[in-house]
Amino acid sequence: HRRGPRSRRRVRGGVGGLLMRGQTLRGWIAQGLDGRRRVSADLVSTIDVGAGAGSYSAPVDCVVIARAWGGGGSGGADSTLLRAGGGGGGAAGYRSFRMASGQWISWNVGVGGASRAPDGTGNAGADTALVLPSGVVLTAGGGAPGTNGGANPIGGAGGQPTGPWDIPRIGGAGGQGGPATGAGGSPSGGGSGGAVSASYGGGGGAAGFVDLHAGPQPGNGGPGGTGSPTGSGGSGGGNSSQPGGPGRLILLILRTN
Repeated sequence: HRRGPRSRRRVRGGVGGLLMRGQTLRGWIAQGLDGRRRVSADLVSTIDVGAGAGSYSAPVDCVVIARAWGGGGSGGADSTLLRAGGGGGGAAGYRSFRMASGQWISWNVGVGGASRAPDGTGNAGADTALVLPSGVVLTAGGGAPGTNGGANPIGGAGGQPTGPWDIPRIGGAGGQGGPATGAGGSPSGGGSGGAVSASYGGGGGAAGFVDLHAGPQPGNGGPGGTGSPTGSGGSGGGNSSQPGGPGRLILLILRTN
């Protein structure tokens, strides 16, 4: 899952700061947002994981910048009453931490909730977990499923982050189905919620950090009907629902000087 060779280009910024798009370090520069002391660093490795478990051993003393997203929930399905709620978007978390040479971290990136057909409640997105060298576990929770049937089937709740993240973000809720149909929630800094379609609610947008930095674009919720999400968004409700968007983990490994 590791991408790119080690870069000799140097980046200046707060170790705990968020990375901004810029002209160096292969399109990235570091910029501190919290007033911490400035340091210089070399990029050692970039790891971008879309599914499954893995681990990493630090080859040198380094700082890790981690961003994680949980999987989106799938919407409910109802081909009889034609009303169902959308799935919730995945949570997101940001954390920077130090690793000594030889220390390990491990992870498990959650999948999106499976599609639903025939009629019934959708499926929850799976959590994305990152285990730090200390054994502390950080989790970006998956979105909850949308429900089906009844007067106003509810959408799934957005995923919840747990553990000591530097910046935890909750995913957008799925929209309600039925006569009071609603679009999916659009969390601050996250993806857009999916639009309604007839009596099917839209999926919730994934949480994110675009209000703080120009990093990866969080996923959007899928529209009601048979709409598919992007990224870690929830899928919309429908007479059959699409899968929720998958989770993701991005790690930037920096050797500080």
